[in-house]
Amino acid sequence: DGRMPRAAMAAAVARAGGDFEVIDDAGATFQRNLPQVGRAVSTWLQRLSGG
Repeated sequence: DGRMPRAAMAAAVARAGGDFEVIDDAGATFQRNLPQVGRAVSTWLQRLSGG
């Protein structure tokens, strides 16, 4: 995304206590690389549930 450099976004998310993962070529609406997006979301949800 050209609106905010990746490093700046990662730093802002880290300061807020969050996780930041880039899915290359996924697009802003996640239409591309959807399986990879799904795996990342699944992993995140598992971490949230303590798994």
